[in-house]
Amino acid sequence: RMSLIYLYTFFAFCSFSHSLIRGPRTLVLLENQHQEFSHSIFFNQLINNKFELTFRLADDSSLALSLFGDYIYDNLLILAPSTEEFGGDLSIQSIIDFIDSGHNVFICVNSRVSNLIRYISLKCGVNIDESDAIVSDHFNHLPVHDLTNSMMLVSTEKLLPSELIVGAFPDLSSQKFLLYNGVALRLNTSNPLLINLLSAMPSTYSSLPFQPILHYPHSIGFETVLIAALQTRNHGRIVISGSLDFFSNQRFTQSSNYVLSNRNLSLNILMWCFKMNGLLRINSVSHTLCDSNISPPAYTVNDCVSYNISEFHTFDNYI
Repeated sequence: RMSLIYLYTFFAFCSFSHSLIRGPRTLVLLENQHQEFSHSIFFNQLINNKFELTFRLADDSSLALSLFGDYIYDNLLILAPSTEEFGGDLSIQSIIDFIDSGHNVFICVNSRVSNLIRYISLKCGVNIDESDAIVSDHFNHLPVHDLTNSMMLVSTEKLLPSELIVGAFPDLSSQKFLLYNGVALRLNTSNPLLINLLSAMPSTYSSLPFQPILHYPHSIGFETVLIAALQTRNHGRIVISGSLDFFSNQRFTQSSNYVLSNRNLSLNILMWCFKMNGLLRINSVSHTLCDSNISPPAYTVNDCVSYNISEFHTFDNYI
């Protein structure tokens, strides 16, 4: 009988220990079940970094971000660009509240983006081009039989020069490229918290394919943003990509005469967005009189004060 009690205690302890070390809980919203396979490498990047993924269709009637007032997920990954209405208790306002509470959202869109997803992006300061529009580049593209030249080659030189967010691409002598097939983004220039992670080549423009361009395009050249990010003042992080195809298995494994880096960039952006990288924390604060170890309860105007802050930040989930 005593051995059974010890056995039960052991299993209870193991279960409790597992709950303490569980990884970040991430809700993945899919447009269809096939995406779970077409983007499996993308998802495995998270699984290999100890994330707990919950896959749901975007119109699932059981969707919810919170239960009894507590959030049951740390991150939200939306891969359903054409969804017109979320299922369950999920709504635009619940996602905005999720962000306002310091949580993280990663959104991928394409040329079939719905007004629902467009509005969420707009609330984050990112304006997505009109439906069915695509970004084209007749000078930098894969040599495929596509008159739109929408499978663009974007140099890694167009990435934000921040190793903490996009990773390191040091060997520019053998130029690396990113494959991009999607829509253009424009950032609200009045919002200083927005970050341009990846901009387009100078020969890029946005338009409706096979239609005459009668008006100035939504964006051209350097002003065309392909992947954008936002870090809110309460430490929530949002990444919006104009290309869902960018993170597919096909792009991650595509063979080419060019050095392609979609997979590396994908992992780096995910780790930053979901706060595995770049968390700055204050470890300790101390203040004393100059040339003294004395820390008085109050200082006067002419006192010389030494103020010290010890801080650390995370990179690759290590301090």
